Amino acid sequence: MRITLVSVLSFFLCHLIYLSIYISVTAGKCLEDQQLLLFQLKSNLTFNPENSNKLRLWNQSVECCDWSGVSCDDEGRVIGLDLGGEFISGGFDDSRPLQNLSSHLIYLDLHQNKLQGPIPTFSGNTLYLDFSSNNFSSIIPRDIGNYMSFPFFLSLSNNTLSGSIPDSLCNALYLEVLDLSNNNISGTIPSCLMTVSENLGVLNLKNNNISSPIPNTVKVSCGGFPCFLKEIPTLRVLVLRNNKFQGSPKCLKVNMTWEMLQIVDIAFNNFSGELPREYFTTWKRNIKGNKEEAGLKFIKKQIISFGGDLYYADNITVISKELHVLNLSNNALSGKIPSSIGNMRQLESLDLSQNSLGGEIPVQLASLSFLSYLNLSFNHLMGKIPTSTQLQSFRVLVNLKIEIILDKSEVVYNTFRLNQISGFNQNCSIG
Repeated sequence: MRITLVSVLSFFLCHLIYLSIYISVTAGKCLEDQQLLLFQLKSNLTFNPENSNKLRLWNQSVECCDWSGVSCDDEGRVIGLDLGGEFISGGFDDSRPLQNLSSHLIYLDLHQNKLQGPIPTFSGNTLYLDFSSNNFSSIIPRDIGNYMSFPFFLSLSNNTLSGSIPDSLCNALYLEVLDLSNNNISGTIPSCLMTVSENLGVLNLKNNNISSPIPNTVKVSCGGFPCFLKEIPTLRVLVLRNNKFQGSPKCLKVNMTWEMLQIVDIAFNNFSGELPREYFTTWKRNIKGNKEEAGLKFIKKQIISFGGDLYYADNITVISKELHVLNLSNNALSGKIPSSIGNMRQLESLDLSQNSLGGEIPVQLASLSFLSYLNLSFNHLMGKIPTSTQLQSFRVLVNLKIEIILDKSEVVYNTFRLNQISGFNQNCSIG
């Protein structure tokens, strides 16, 4: 199948082209200079042929547009390179072949290799960049955003990158997915991310050393939660799990509707203060009856994890399904669980464990008819787990451990220890 790249200026069209690249195999005559550049790139990479399913098959007996991992446009120019999982080691001693290919390259996947050194940068019109699961070290290049005119996906996750998030990423105006998780990144989140608010849908910064903004340095920050993120109306997935955030999660001066938000994980930080009731009344995507279409697409990899061992992954999309996750666990949140939590009728996973929440467990939990994961453990809660059709699938095991049956093949365990919860008998089932 041949693919025609009409214009990188049409972002929607570029998305369609990317999807075509991802699911199709190209064939036809390859331009001689493109084949030469690919051979130069191959000779510049260190890999074990025994572990290679792509690079080892590149040879002159086959048109380069038919090589595994290579996609071309209808003129024989390379527009896609998928070298993920090739166990490539070392660094880019000579980046010129990749630089010379980049003028037409719109898709580059180097994930799950053993690449080292700094992240390579090159100019071009690349829309999809995946450098995740390598051994890249040093800092994220300060000017990385200056080389990305039209990318909608950037993942540098699962490396050993340090330093801060460069402000230049704010120049990537079409960015939809930014995944910097599982690194050693420090500093604060650049407030200029608000400038990409027309498109940014996924922000995953989990397992880093990122801290709260300095008070009064950003007009929509109070020194706790990075409140300027609430100015990004397109945000659907926010993961700040296991960082150095502290202070109150409230944002008094900011519109908190966050109409598209569906997955939130700010667990394992040091947020404190009362649990904001606004979280449960203004996130419109979680309220029953909201039928807005979810449009975020083309997320090629697993990005979200929650509830310890519970993961969500999908080959193409994350948000086309009605997933709704809220994880505020392992902080220092206090006060009561707001009764307005019952408004979040689409919620499927709720984790408020390891906080200092008190008072009665709200009966409004019974309204969460889609709830399939609930963790309220290690708080100071009292009362009964409310009875509802959905919660009747909870079955009490030893030590008040709750087994939630999602389907015949998937079981998630939940514990309500260190709470004063009544209404359960360890030797019987509910429902």
